[in-house]
Amino acid sequence: MSKNRLGASVILVFSGVYGYLALDLPSIPSFEDAVAPSSLPIVLSIVGVAVSMLIFLIPAESPSIITTVFSAIKPKNLYRVGGLLALMVAYGVSMNPLGFLISTVLFLATGFWIMGEREPKTILIISTVTTFVFWLSLTQFLGIYLDSGIIGRLVSELLN
Repeated sequence: MSKNRLGASVILVFSGVYGYLALDLPSIPSFEDAVAPSSLPIVLSIVGVAVSMLIFLIPAESPSIITTVFSAIKPKNLYRVGGLLALMVAYGVSMNPLGFLISTVLFLATGFWIMGEREPKTILIISTVTTFVFWLSLTQFLGIYLDSGIIGRLVSELLN
């Protein structure tokens, strides 16, 4: 049995068991919607079964995906991954003091820099416009509250 078929067998068994266990999830009595709490797990298990069946049916090509992935692992890429993971932690920590707008602009700008973009004008414009459009769509169109942070509240109090 090839590695692909062995992996497909593991995915098939896992997805089948996951779907079977998802059928036993209790439903909320007052929840009268078309989507139940077990809907997403059931869909995920169906997708897993479908993917495993595709792996069984499609012949293995060379080079395999595993050799392609391992050949892409280089120290430079590992440093980028580590930098992005550290940046995500810093983004989560900075959300309370800096607020959504400032921390998201800094997160995107630093992420662009880690990924290799070195033009400051491009970094600033893209991160600022993206953050503002996302903030506008969340707060104005969807009505979701986004914290302005400690600094934002201080500036708001000083202006009032």
